[in-house]
Amino acid sequence: MPLTVTLDGEPIQLVAPASIEQLLRDQGLSPEILSVMLNGYVLHRHDYPETTLADGDELVAVVQVGGG
Repeated sequence: MPLTVTLDGEPIQLVAPASIEQLLRDQGLSPEILSVMLNGYVLHRHDYPETTLADGDELVAVVQVGGG
């Protein structure tokens, strides 16, 4: 079943079921270094594989940078 989500303001077509981890990898992004907000809520990285996406979901992915 097709669905459309928005990642960093860009619409992306997916086939359901799709997880956040799958979406990131399909887009060539590394889930290990990204923080993701789903519909305004920050997710824990360990939840990416189990969190399935729904039509209309909005995601923002940010690279975590350490510093001092």
